[in-house]
Amino acid sequence: MLADLLSTHKNMSLTECLIQSFSCFSLGGIDFLIPTVMAFDCYVAICCPLHYATIMNGPVYVKLVMACWVAGFFSTISPTLQKTQFWFCGSKVTDHHFCDTAPILQLSCSNTCHLECRDFFLSLLFVLTTMVLTVVSYIFTVANEKLKEVIEDAKKDTPQRPSCPLKKGLVTTCMVMRTKDSGTLQGDH
Repeated sequence: MLADLLSTHKNMSLTECLIQSFSCFSLGGIDFLIPTVMAFDCYVAICCPLHYATIMNGPVYVKLVMACWVAGFFSTISPTLQKTQFWFCGSKVTDHHFCDTAPILQLSCSNTCHLECRDFFLSLLFVLTTMVLTVVSYIFTVANEKLKEVIEDAKKDTPQRPSCPLKKGLVTTCMVMRTKDSGTLQGDH
């Protein structure tokens, strides 16, 4: 994409388009999974502080990050491979700088309705699952934090503040989800 911006020839081949699409969507999937892992880490740190070192250690961090990368790449392989099986009419060149699914499917003479519906539902399932897991993790964390505050208030008469890691985690997650919503690129139609 960067080389295409500098060149005078602004077209992208189908192969380049599929590689760019695969890279973008797999890295985007990873970017949705990492905040979910961060929310789980925050939950364990706040709700199980005595067991945190046992539950979350170096090998567990590596496994969680590797799982995010593997899930991000494998969630995109099947749709990308299916796009290579389509029959394309005429030119296999798109006039787009960013290859989304729509420009690729517009070049196809095959019936793409089933792939469009499947991509939509898989994307929806992926995004909703990661968001629900993140939200549920933070709900449990906040509920546990509030329970601790009630117990502390019962012991003392001074009000307690929510912990700093919880605030940082919530702000980070909200910022990541906000940039995902506002930073989408759409192809020309």
